[in-house]
This record gives sequence, C-alpha cells and structure tokens, in this order.
Amino acid sequence: MTHSQATALARESKCLVCGTTPCEPCHLHHRGMGGAKAGWSVEEIVPLCRKHHDELDGRNGASFSAQEMSRITRYIVSVRARDWQFAHQEERCS
Repeated sequence: MTHSQATALARESKCLVCGTTPCEPCHLHHRGMGGAKAGWSVEEIVPLCRKHHDELDGRNGASFSAQEMSRITRYIVSVRARDWQFAHQEERCS
C-alpha cells in the first residue's frame, strides 16, 4: 500500500478514539521503534484524527494531563485497532 492509498483509506474512516473525521493514517509502531521498515500496510496503521494522532505520538506537551491523555489514547487504539484492521483486510492485498 502506498502512502496515498493509506491516506485515502484513513480519510474514509472514523477516528478509532472519538469517531470524528477526517482522519490520517497513524503508524502503530514507528519505524524508529521497531515498526515496519518498508511502506504502509493495514497491519501497521490506524485512522486517527489530528488531535489523537498527536496524543499517540506524544506531540501534545509534557504536562501530567497530556501524558495521561496519551496513555488513554494508546489504550483505546490498542483495543480497537484489530477490529479496524480486520474490517479492512481487502486493502492488505493492494
């Protein structure tokens, strides 16, 4: 899957955390932390709105409340990611 295809798929989906749109593809495991080394795949991405993408990636500041929100966001994404990936398994072959 190309970055453009991953972006299109995410934009068609709702944020796994809050259900809003539009979304962007977010890597579950960043390349620098042992994630996929090549390209994009449904197994490696989830759709998140900008707010929750920033929270998951830790770009929301260093305050305690920001760290707590990041932890909550990570938990929600970990619970809902497999269901979303299973529902979009046809894209795996693209």
